[in-house]
Amino acid sequence: MSKKTLHVAVDPGAKGAIIAGTSLENFSIYSIPETLADLVSLVSGISNAHHGPVHIWMERNTGYMAGITRRNSEGIEEAGGVSPKAMYVFGLNTGRVEGVLQAVLGSSLRYASPIKWMNAAGIVTGRKKFLSTSHWKNILKQECITRFDGILLPKQITLVNCDALLIFHAVVTRRLR
Repeated sequence: MSKKTLHVAVDPGAKGAIIAGTSLENFSIYSIPETLADLVSLVSGISNAHHGPVHIWMERNTGYMAGITRRNSEGIEEAGGVSPKAMYVFGLNTGRVEGVLQAVLGSSLRYASPIKWMNAAGIVTGRKKFLSTSHWKNILKQECITRFDGILLPKQITLVNCDALLIFHAVVTRRLR
């Protein structure tokens, strides 16, 4: 008897999420923990609960932060209102999550840029550049509520976990390869 594949979908931001499961009917949602020790504990728990193949998909940030570049009050250039410190923290957290996933789960990562996973999920991305970040995130959240109708309650889908849920959905339905 073959063991089911554990699919792990990750939005690695500090306010991101990890979704782990074998199907749309069997998965768990986890917020990214704040500390490295808590992250190791979480991923170890996921690993100990599953004894089969593991496929990990992680959102790959291209380093491009959409929006108009401007100077803040201190004269530092910001892309789309995102400060260099925020970009640094995002990169640091991404590396931390990536390292723990590979070390604990012992599986290689596959990466999907936001455009790649959104296209695989059938989400039209062309209008994104004309919308505020919060408006766009709410569109993604509504899309997630639609796709997980009958599986999750709408209140279980948040701005924190909707990207990871949409990546998970695209992977499990074999749209993201």
